[in-house]
Amino acid sequence: MALIIDKADAHPTLKDFSLDGRFLVSLGGGPCRIWDVETSTVVASLLRGNFHFIYLSFTSCRFSVNGNGSQILYITAIRSKMSLDAKTHKCVYHTSSWMRVSWKHVVPDPISALSVSPDGEHLAM
Repeated sequence: MALIIDKADAHPTLKDFSLDGRFLVSLGGGPCRIWDVETSTVVASLLRGNFHFIYLSFTSCRFSVNGNGSQILYITAIRSKMSLDAKTHKCVYHTSSWMRVSWKHVVPDPISALSVSPDGEHLAM
């Protein structure tokens, strides 16, 4: 077994490999980082917010496929406009551009685990 990420700027929690084995996701303080497994470099940093809202933290993630077979990344995040109204959201990112394609409020409490069915049709939280 080979050591893939041994970088000072890596998060303490490595969460998931992409289905094709090209990418690895790390979560922790700051942005969610997507690593290229072959080069051990960051290819994307998914920011925690914009002017509409902030994500207090990214909590779980899983790679999957969408209905047309494209690879996507599901991330659960605690979202808030103010720290008093925190809610957990499911965010979906397309792996070809690392752009968020959707998000949806799912539960009012933090999520500790996330699983996706092989066809990408069902989420378990």
